[in-house]
Amino acid sequence: MNKNIILLTSVLMLSGVSVASEQEKSVPVNLYVEATVLDYTVPESISMYVKANSNEADIDNMKITNNSKVGVIQIKNISALAVNDYTKVEDISDFSKLPMNSKKASLVFRNHDMMTDYKEVIEVDPECDETLSFTGHSNATTEIVADQPFEIIMTVGFK
Repeated sequence: MNKNIILLTSVLMLSGVSVASEQEKSVPVNLYVEATVLDYTVPESISMYVKANSNEADIDNMKITNNSKVGVIQIKNISALAVNDYTKVEDISDFSKLPMNSKKASLVFRNHDMMTDYKEVIEVDPECDETLSFTGHSNATTEIVADQPFEIIMTVGFK
């Protein structure tokens, strides 16, 4: 019942705006919408593998699912923070010349070197998903490394 009243009031107010604009006046319009819960799913982690005798990393895709029936999820910012004693380096680095076991790695998303944040908005429609694909490199190592090199931090909003 309240939603119908709000909708009807909104229509009346918006109609009043068009009449008022013909008279070169303005009418303030205040619309109140119930709070919406962001309902989306992201993986807890994705894996990054570097094969022996290679500096290229194979990185699992990150699938983001908008579980909501209405409303678009917006990923507004993606950043990568080096963790576990790793150092984030530019992807143009010559990884073959980096010291062995030096824990240096790069991360790239949509041809953007993650040395800086990715700021292009990515939208995920209701009941849909978006797959984010990363690439990267790492220096050679003589041991199996189980540590994660990056935390990926996303700023998510609702449209």
